[in-house]
Amino acid sequence: YIRKQVEDAPIFEEALKREEAEAETRTSVLDAIKLRPKQVLTAMGLRFSENIMYYMVVTFTISYLSGDDFGFSTAHILLLLLVGHAVHVFVVPWCGHLSDVFGRRPVYLVGVIGAATWGFWAFPLMDTANDVAVVAAIVLGLIIHAFMYAPQPSIMSEMFPTRMRYAGVSLG
Repeated sequence: YIRKQVEDAPIFEEALKREEAEAETRTSVLDAIKLRPKQVLTAMGLRFSENIMYYMVVTFTISYLSGDDFGFSTAHILLLLLVGHAVHVFVVPWCGHLSDVFGRRPVYLVGVIGAATWGFWAFPLMDTANDVAVVAAIVLGLIIHAFMYAPQPSIMSEMFPTRMRYAGVSLG
């Protein structure tokens, strides 16, 4: 009886209208693929290249140094990686600031160029089996990674209009 006799509050009716209007403009992942395929593929490529660099530095370093040629223990390698990540945690915000000052693309490009060259000088450093040289290779690799990782969320979110940003970035 009360539900049929009492009218909804005006604020509730207004909120209901806003929700219905938003539902009409929501986009799905399929809309992002259909309307912005180039941006979706670009986002995937950005993420792909950044991930390659990170795993090349971290995962491959563990495999490389724990092999028969060097015989580093996993615990020792993880300690060296911890030192690198202690630097990385400060470099990422700095690179994000650089992308605000100089632009997203130039900062990301520095990371891409660094990633393309990292292996040529990092593995000779690791071949020394000297802790300082290995940490230098790891730290420099993670700094290069930071140049790609820090501006990436901004680059990706700027590629999509607000109404499909969540779907586009998530898919990328």
